[in-house]
Amino acid sequence: MKTRVLVAERDDKTVEIISSHLKKHGNIPVVAHDGEEAFRLFRSRAIDLIILSLNLPKIDGMTLSTRKIRWESNGPIIILITKEEKEKGQGIKGLKLGADDYITKPVKPKELMARVDAVLRRGKKVIDPQEIVYGHLVMNFERHEVLLNGKLIYLTPMEFEILKTMMQQPGRVFSRDQLLRVVRKNRLEYSESKRTIDVHINSLRNKIEQDGSKTRFVHTVYGSGYKFEMEESEAAEP
Repeated sequence: MKTRVLVAERDDKTVEIISSHLKKHGNIPVVAHDGEEAFRLFRSRAIDLIILSLNLPKIDGMTLSTRKIRWESNGPIIILITKEEKEKGQGIKGLKLGADDYITKPVKPKELMARVDAVLRRGKKVIDPQEIVYGHLVMNFERHEVLLNGKLIYLTPMEFEILKTMMQQPGRVFSRDQLLRVVRKNRLEYSESKRTIDVHINSLRNKIEQDGSKTRFVHTVYGSGYKFEMEESEAAEP
């Protein structure tokens, strides 16, 4: 299967260099010239790799990669930076905020393809674990089971997918919109409203944070959404 690469760059010459070499190596470039177009294409196409410039119009590359795309995908991102941006530490900043690599413009074709191949190889080596364990809470993806203190907990398909999404990225805050997209992506329900997510979260809490337990897993981040994080509370006085 060919790799589909989103190329977001305002300079036509740079776009042509990148696109032609991606095609030469059997990849499919999908081109955007501003941040809004790039984000729209990212959400509407099956994208395997993103190469984007920091100085995009409408939505800048740093915001696009770290505040929008990273909220919805862990796919590889390579950022394009100028020499001036590199001297200001923008490349290192991008890596710290979630980019996988950066390339300094003007783009050198051999370096470009070497870095593209490298991030794609790293991505292929990532194997999702079949089981996640947090204290006495265990989720097994293959068996589609959740165990609490060794006992099987029944979750609806929707509850399972919501919990799985949060357990795979502990500490990350998910908005209701993002969790709703998880539900719809898995074709569990198309008529759900954002507020219905609250109902499923409350049901999850009742099942995995049972009375008498000192452990909390699902936390509300007011004004933002929910996150998964194991937290031991103080034991109540008898």
